[in-house]
Amino acid sequence: MKIIILIRQCISMNNYELIKNIGRKFNCVPVVPEDARKIFSNTIIYSNLHRIRLVTWPLIITQLLIIPLIPKSMSYYCIILIGVLLFFLATSSLPVSPEGITRRHKFYDNFMFPFILLIYIINTVLFMADFIPVKFLTPVMGIIIAMFCSATFLYITLYKSILIYGVTSLILIIYGWCLLPNSIALANSINMTFVTVLSIIISRMIYVMRIQFFLKQRKIEQQKKDLITANKMLYNLSYMDALTNIPNRRYFDKALNREWNRAVRDKKELALLMIDIDYFKNYNDNFGHLAGDNCLKKIAKTLENTLKRPGDIVTRYGGEEFAAILPDTNLIGARHVADSLCNAIRNLNIIHPYSSYNQLTLSIGLACRRPNNGELPKSLITAADDALYQAKHAGRNRFVGE
Repeated sequence: MKIIILIRQCISMNNYELIKNIGRKFNCVPVVPEDARKIFSNTIIYSNLHRIRLVTWPLIITQLLIIPLIPKSMSYYCIILIGVLLFFLATSSLPVSPEGITRRHKFYDNFMFPFILLIYIINTVLFMADFIPVKFLTPVMGIIIAMFCSATFLYITLYKSILIYGVTSLILIIYGWCLLPNSIALANSINMTFVTVLSIIISRMIYVMRIQFFLKQRKIEQQKKDLITANKMLYNLSYMDALTNIPNRRYFDKALNREWNRAVRDKKELALLMIDIDYFKNYNDNFGHLAGDNCLKKIAKTLENTLKRPGDIVTRYGGEEFAAILPDTNLIGARHVADSLCNAIRNLNIIHPYSSYNQLTLSIGLACRRPNNGELPKSLITAADDALYQAKHAGRNRFVGE
């Protein structure tokens, strides 16, 4: 697919645009950030080994088919190649993701393709020594095809591609001048030089395109993380109380409606606790707003930690008032929870000399309903408010519920 795209680009450009585009792809390499280089390197190794494994079986089958057709001196190298390929398949199983790349995988990535190309070179040299010059074109074409395929199929760095393709071309050119007539050796040199340069350019363009794709993918992933963070911040601004870091009144209204509808559907009970800090205004006025804020934080954290069940919800209702929604809870259970909350706050031992009890306490009004379609959640709030009013007028530091 990549080579088709490159060919289409070449066809659609004039000569100046083609040279300019190749130069841009060849020289202007996007920089991978330092913190992402290991990930990128593992991704390249993972892709290369996966692709080499894909072509290994066809390569083994091809070698088995040509062994009877070639001289015995060449067949040994084919057998060696088959053995190495089988060993590679047996020991190079890929991890689930690039994060699992090991030193063994890095070794295979560095040496597997050069080894395969080396075997082809040896066979070509032997072929040149044993056969007439005209047939020299057959093995050379195999190496040219291997160079082009690897340039478009594998992700190879610039220096590695220069080393692999340059050495391959140099060996074939030298042996060509040694064993072939001058005219054929010259044509072979020109062809191999052209193929080598073109392979390096294509390999470089493919590698740069892979870097660009990696950077774009990384940018998209970062944008997704930023979006998740922004959505979380927006959620916190919308539904979380900034001071106490528990759900706010807006969340309370939404949660109560949701649990009310669920209770109507499942025909289960729903309890609500309206919680008020006793004499909090006196505490705030005498100790200051900073002490009052710290007190609210402690109360909120204690209330949240005391509610053990996952479905229970405690929210800041407003000022020094809190509310707790208890799904699937009857009156007895609600009273038990209210008693636990009162005791938890008493155990904080927050000194309050301007209270009748000389410490910070709670008044709680609770209500329990098995709602039906004819009722509204507001009726539960009203009942809990009335119970809270009774608790205050009964002397505070207690809970009252119906």
